[in-house]
Amino acid sequence: LTLADRIAILRDGRIAQSGDPQEILTQPADDYVASFTREINRARSVRIRSIMTPGAEAIDGPYIYSDATIEEALPALAAAPSGFCGVENEDGELVGLVSLQAAIAGLSGTVQK
Repeated sequence: LTLADRIAILRDGRIAQSGDPQEILTQPADDYVASFTREINRARSVRIRSIMTPGAEAIDGPYIYSDATIEEALPALAAAPSGFCGVENEDGELVGLVSLQAAIAGLSGTVQK
């Protein structure tokens, strides 16, 4: 999951789900895929870009890189006075917001987009 751009999960010789590893972790297609990914450490696998709310305005608070893992972002999220952090892309542009609640949901595998 950390090396691939796209993966496919097979069940009985058929593709159960294919896509970006972040999508498969946060939006499993069915119970089989959810079961297959259940033991994966989401704190080290799920990226902030997968759980953020896109298109936010600047905030007065910390900013997190969009490709950071939840594990890397938790200290900033826990310390953020508002409970939110801005999310920046690799060019330093604000691309969204992420909350501590979104990180918790991402850890539990209940991300809603």
